[in-house]
Amino acid sequence: MAFSNFGNKVRSLFKLRNSFNEYESEKLRKDVLTNLNKDQNWFIEKIKAIGK
Repeated sequence: MAFSNFGNKVRSLFKLRNSFNEYESEKLRKDVLTNLNKDQNWFIEKIKAIGK
């Protein structure tokens, strides 16, 4: 009985960790996209400045 209870706790910890990892990777992906957009905008501004 005690062992299966322990097993359930371990499983729920792994589930928690997996959902946290998904959250972290999603957050990281958004950060990367945000930075890419900033770099892209900066690049576009530089090109416009050269064109003027």
